[in-house]
Amino acid sequence: MFDCQVNNQLTPAIREKVLNRVNELRSTLALGNAEALNGKAPQGSNIRKLVGIISVRIFFQRDCCLQKRQLAWATSTKIGCGFISGCTGNVPLIVVCRLKSFSGNMVTGQIYKPGTPCSNCPSGTTCSPSVGLCE
Repeated sequence: MFDCQVNNQLTPAIREKVLNRVNELRSTLALGNAEALNGKAPQGSNIRKLVGIISVRIFFQRDCCLQKRQLAWATSTKIGCGFISGCTGNVPLIVVCRLKSFSGNMVTGQIYKPGTPCSNCPSGTTCSPSVGLCE
């Protein structure tokens, strides 16, 4: 057990950096440049760009924790993060994030549709071709 100080508010600058970095990772996947076990993962045709930060209170009321498949979940549109700092031992800072998905992050569900980037963007969204994400 760690003795830590709870800090569940990220600064706007840090929230923006998290949002941008996760969108970079999602773009890498959508464009077919993400590493996979046997080479590159297939391009994604319906991967959405994250557009906002969800309330930390909502985030902490959910089950933990961000898994790699959540980063790639095509229908995710928002991310929430919280952190603790000042921990004893060799853990100075712990940051945990969770993505919000409208179709549920089901273990047996399809994470995204393989295909040409943006070719299956959901209704009401448009393509951002340079990053291969639906907005």
